[in-house]
Amino acid sequence: MKSRTTELRLIAIALTLLIALIAASAAYAKSYSATGAAKGDKTTTFEVAVDAKAKKGKLKSATAITELRMSNAAFECSATGEGGRGDYSHMGLYDDPVEIAKNGKFSDVYELKAGKYVVERYTLKGKVSGKGRNLVVTGTFKAEKGAGGIEFNNCSTGDVAFSAKAKL
Repeated sequence: MKSRTTELRLIAIALTLLIALIAASAAYAKSYSATGAAKGDKTTTFEVAVDAKAKKGKLKSATAITELRMSNAAFECSATGEGGRGDYSHMGLYDDPVEIAKNGKFSDVYELKAGKYVVERYTLKGKVSGKGRNLVVTGTFKAEKGAGGIEFNNCSTGDVAFSAKAKL
């Protein structure tokens, strides 16, 4: 009888642990790809990868921005006055994702230097929030590039406001 009771206790403990593991995994971290457009210029599009946790379709927390791409953004060069449209990726995110604060806010400035001159600068700031069953990323992104240094010829997009969404 004692061995049967011991077996039943072990089974009950195993089931309890299994239920606890299932409950804990219900809100797990995952990368969500939010897409959207610039405010005021729908031809400029954004794709933002966000590491976040969701449970039952609701955002629980967001931890990092791991990728950002802006496509077809207008730019103008300071020295020449030339302009056009181009595609930009926040280069700093590949090595060092931007952390998201508990209130959902984030900001980052990444500079790429050649010698003592800054040849590229990416400025990102914004907020991640949950709206219904969506993850929403809003903010501004600015890309600046200049061969030889942005001090001499800054080809800049200016601050581009955007909003991007992902289904949870």
